[in-house]
Amino acid sequence: MVLDIIDFGLRPYREILAYQQECVGRRRAGLIGDTALLGEHPPVITLGKAASRQTWRAAADAAVFEVIPIERGGGATVHLPGQLVAYPILDLQARGGGVRRLVRDLEEVLIRSAAACGVDAYRRAGFPGAWAADKKIGFVGLGVRRFISYHGISLNVAPDLNCFAPIHPCGLSADRIGSIREQGGEPADIDALKKIMSDCLARLL
Repeated sequence: MVLDIIDFGLRPYREILAYQQECVGRRRAGLIGDTALLGEHPPVITLGKAASRQTWRAAADAAVFEVIPIERGGGATVHLPGQLVAYPILDLQARGGGVRRLVRDLEEVLIRSAAACGVDAYRRAGFPGAWAADKKIGFVGLGVRRFISYHGISLNVAPDLNCFAPIHPCGLSADRIGSIREQGGEPADIDALKKIMSDCLARLL
């Protein structure tokens, strides 16, 4: 099955969230095929279903970025320039394997993308995503609406890691968050990594 990949560049989170929701309805109706949206966001904090009230208060008190509660799994995270996000809009019934398989495949996308930049990433039980040298560099947070997936993954390429300090991303202290650049990987460049990640998404999804 062909995966359509749409590069949305650098767009506000709310705009792309609304577009994801539109794509979910269109995918369910069979008006589009499986699709992945790829790009970056201006700085924003998103709060998944597992975000604690303490995290909500910390994010609100920080008041540096807009804070948006959303329907994906996982806790709080930051999206910002220098971080590459990918949102797969997939029919899980047609694909088979359910959410667990999709999580594993998306982790593999993160791991292979990091490897192409010279960073040895790996899985860690209990923390969906990708790790390198005991720091989390990639994140997975999915939503599923009537068997159609949305939300997805983010990979820290070269963001300002200080922006994670106001929250505990995925229940971790900010000093546990890393990036491709911080790990010495090359290329620490979003445009180059978009091609790498697009190829990984097309192969695995």
